[in-house]
Amino acid sequence: MQIAVYVVPIAAMAVLLLLAVQLVRGRAGRVAALFSSVPADKKKKADQWRTGRFLGKCLFAETGCLLLLFAGAWLAQIWLMIAGLLAVVAVTGGAFLLVARDGRSAQKKAP
Repeated sequence: MQIAVYVVPIAAMAVLLLLAVQLVRGRAGRVAALFSSVPADKKKKADQWRTGRFLGKCLFAETGCLLLLFAGAWLAQIWLMIAGLLAVVAVTGGAFLLVARDGRSAQKKAP
């Protein structure tokens, strides 16, 4: 079996984990693509640290889901792959619903 079957997914998950760690630690708040598309007046109101932590937690969850998906592919277990795909959909949908329900969570607190 070719080594790329293992190296490419592991490298992708490693990059996602490194980015998630940086976001959770509060060091990469500006990395968020959402933040770069926000108008300047809303950038001043946004809390980069809270946004980064939320995105980092989402990336941790997505990486775990991808691990399920890739493990299913490596072990040739279709049920594990389906579980991984359903987990990706659930985590992404849950994150979307959290942001849609409480969009103010990333705003700075009023003094």
